[in-house]
Amino acid sequence: MTELRKSLRLVDGLAMVVGMMVGSGIFRTPGLVAAQLGRPWLTFIAWILGGVLALLG
Repeated sequence: MTELRKSLRLVDGLAMVVGMMVGSGIFRTPGLVAAQLGRPWLTFIAWILGGVLALLG
């Protein structure tokens, strides 16, 4: 059986860092949106509309 070599190139490392930075925004953004909208039902509607837009691509 052949052994796989573990290696990361610069592009791989950069992609991981960018992915972590973008991915962490999901935890920060909802609070900012809720603070701007003020009412829980508006936040829910914005969440639903965002999901629909994401599905439409």
